[in-house]
Amino acid sequence: MASFFVESSAFSGLTIIAGRISEAATAAYQITLNLLAVVFMVALGFATAGAVLVAEAVGAQNDPRRRAAQWTAIGFTIGVMAALGLAIIAFGDNLAGAITVDPTIAAILPGLFLISSAVFVFDGVQGVAAQVLRAQGDVWFPTASHLVSYTIIMLPLGFLLGESAARGPRGLIEAIAIASIFSGTVLLLRLALRDFGRAAPAAKASLASHS
Repeated sequence: MASFFVESSAFSGLTIIAGRISEAATAAYQITLNLLAVVFMVALGFATAGAVLVAEAVGAQNDPRRRAAQWTAIGFTIGVMAALGLAIIAFGDNLAGAITVDPTIAAILPGLFLISSAVFVFDGVQGVAAQVLRAQGDVWFPTASHLVSYTIIMLPLGFLLGESAARGPRGLIEAIAIASIFSGTVLLLRLALRDFGRAAPAAKASLASHS
């Protein structure tokens, strides 16, 4: 709930910045944000399934199954989100034409869709990683990561790139991209380091038993 509040508030802040730029910027930004939200629903499905399987493995104290569940969820997310990104790259112009008949907005959208396609993988990974971390009892790190990524990084960058640097809606989507890349990378590292922290004592114990 805290993460949802942080993210929704931050994206609402970007909408306000878009409104300060122009009506066309607001429309193009909102359309692109809706695209990101729809695609994220796919990752949310993997996140929910992964969290359930990870929680079951944690309850059963089956660490190999826990690792398999979390990395399988991450792997499927990367593959599917990358495929969706390639589809947007290939058909972005057609999608823009299908969404709006306004020539000004239609001209802006393909560039925003192109940036968004690069965000899909990282946005999906951060969503899945956050859920499987919570399933293991690591609740507050994902929330802190979202706070840093989307409030401390994304909002100021959105203002600087979108309004101050006069990049318009492209700058806003670039700010989302940078924040999502940061969040996805940090949460993925958190998962990997937790696994390493668990594996190291087990390896030492195994070596000691064979010595």
